[in-house]
Amino acid sequence: MLVENILGKFYFLVGFFFVLLYNILVMRLRNVKEAKAEIKKCDFVYAEPMGFKGEWNEVFGNDNDIELEIGMGRGAFICARALANPDKNYIGIERYETIILKAVKKIDKLGIKNVRIICGDAVLVKDFFAEDEIAKIYLNFSDPWPKKRHFKNRLTYSDFLYSYQKILKNNSYIDIKTDNLSFFEFSLDQIRQTGFEIEKFSYDLHGTDYAERDFMTEYETKFKNLGQKINFVKVINRK
Repeated sequence: MLVENILGKFYFLVGFFFVLLYNILVMRLRNVKEAKAEIKKCDFVYAEPMGFKGEWNEVFGNDNDIELEIGMGRGAFICARALANPDKNYIGIERYETIILKAVKKIDKLGIKNVRIICGDAVLVKDFFAEDEIAKIYLNFSDPWPKKRHFKNRLTYSDFLYSYQKILKNNSYIDIKTDNLSFFEFSLDQIRQTGFEIEKFSYDLHGTDYAERDFMTEYETKFKNLGQKINFVKVINRK
């Protein structure tokens, strides 16, 4: 009898778990579907950016410099920069529609006109932009991909850096911020190997004067409040 009671409770818990998991998956799929429908209506989100390669200034309707944030998340950083620099154009790349939707709502609420969003994978960045089309790149708290076999997915892996060299103008910059020390050391090594010039770097961004000019991401605000140090490097692209 005792064994039957235990088994009964076990099967109940297993059944409950799978029902809960199913509901979570259904909710996520529904959220993705709704996000896709919402951003499809948005005229500043581009799901097929390859067709605008070399023509992004025409998209913005001006000749202002274009700055690019790869992995823009919910858009706090790119929105802050765009508001502070109305004479510059900003493009954010993000893969996930549900996250893009949060950024879209923020941009709409703030009435920002100098931001465009690409829904796509950064591995295709050379297909999105022409040579010398970008004036600056920001890599903020990129996924560190901690397992060695996944290092090639890191946004500071040499293949990505060579792509950035192509689309960046001469004497333009990449700013990189991360809380992950292993990722940071890896990035410094890849930067040196690919011919970029390190202009400045710090293992404690908010302990430097540069922090006064910094615009923080959602992650950065959280880490700073926890007293966690932020690693930072600024590199220049000399052709």
